[in-house]
Amino acid sequence: MKTPDIKKIFKRFLQLRDKDKLKMEMTPRSDWRTLFIVFTILVIAVGSASFYIFIQIERDEIFLAKEGEQLRVRTFNAQKLKDTLKAFEQKKADLGMLRAERPSVIDPSQ
Repeated sequence: MKTPDIKKIFKRFLQLRDKDKLKMEMTPRSDWRTLFIVFTILVIAVGSASFYIFIQIERDEIFLAKEGEQLRVRTFNAQKLKDTLKAFEQKKADLGMLRAERPSVIDPSQ
């Protein structure tokens, strides 16, 4: 069985387009060639970026906190929490009072 010539396949696949726009026609081969080239460039770019980040992490040169720098954590304000709870208790008391004493306004739906 005859083996295919890989150089010939790549040369045929990656051949440059004609310079003359009138001779150029849209073919499936040119569409697939464009997709292949774009995909190959993207794979190489993403692979290179991933490899670079991997090497930086291995050398401990990226994503590190500086020595002596403290992380400030914002906590809740206890006074605001107490004020909020008081407001809800007041609303609960007001609702209980309204349920106990019926308003003097006549309700047409009853």
